[in-house]
Amino acid sequence: MASQPLPIATLIASKPKSPELLLRALASVSVQDRRSDLLVVVFDRRLPCPSEFELMADTFLRSRAVILLNQRAPGAAGAWNTGLIWLQQSAFSGYVALLDDDDEWDPDHLWECERASGQGAADVVLSGLRLIKDGVEQPRFPLSAVNREDFLVGNPGWQGSNTFVKLETMMRVGGFTDGMPSTNDRDLAVRILSLPELRIGFTHRMTATWHIDSQADSLSRPGSAAKRDGLFQFLSMHGHLMTPEIMVRFRTRAMELFRVEVP
Repeated sequence: MASQPLPIATLIASKPKSPELLLRALASVSVQDRRSDLLVVVFDRRLPCPSEFELMADTFLRSRAVILLNQRAPGAAGAWNTGLIWLQQSAFSGYVALLDDDDEWDPDHLWECERASGQGAADVVLSGLRLIKDGVEQPRFPLSAVNREDFLVGNPGWQGSNTFVKLETMMRVGGFTDGMPSTNDRDLAVRILSLPELRIGFTHRMTATWHIDSQADSLSRPGSAAKRDGLFQFLSMHGHLMTPEIMVRFRTRAMELFRVEVP
C-alpha cells in the first residue's frame, strides 16, 4: 500500500519594509498546484500595520495561516527559527518549504518537491532556483548533486527559497544560526550535509525565483559589513572542515565576489 504524502508547511520570514514584495511571495503560495497544509509567516522587527495586513488578508484567509513575530535574534535566521520552533511545539511532522519574502515560486514548486521526495523518503529535496539580478536572469542550472565541500567554498544553488526539508532534519542540526548576518543558507547546508545517511531528492527543474536588487540589498553589495561579518563567522564555524585547497578557494571567492579580505 502506498504511503500517504507528508504534510507541507510553508514558512516565510519577512521584514515589512516593502509589503508589495511580500504580496508577490504570498501570491505565489496561493496559486500552488499542491497547496501547503499550513502557512507560517514570521515578521522580523514589527508586525505589519492594519493597512498592510489588509493587503495580505485574502491570502491569509484562504490558507491555514499563522502570523508570528520574531522571538529570537533580529534577522532572517532568528525569524526562521521562531517559525521552526513553533512548528516543533505544535507537533508538526512533515516538510518545511521556505520562501524569502522577496522571492516567488512557480505554481508547480511544491508539487515537484513532493514528487521528488519519493513519498516522504527524502530528508531534503532540492529544486532549481533561477536568479534574477536587477531584472535580468543569470545563467544557472538546477542542482543534480550536492556535497558539503561545494558549500564550504560557495553556494552552488541552495538558497532560502528552494529549501524543502523535513522539520525533524532541520531540528537535528538546530535550525539556522541565530544572529548570523549573512551566509545563512551555506551554513545550514554544511550542517545538514554533515548528517549521516542523509537522503536527498532533486526535481531537476527550475521551480523558484530568487530576486536580487543590487542597489537595495546590502547583503549583495561588495564590501558590505553584513557580508564580511557573515563570512568571518562562517569561517570560524566551519574552517576546521576546509582543506588548504578549499581555504584558498574560499578566500579567493570572498575577494572576487564581495571584496572581502579573509585573513
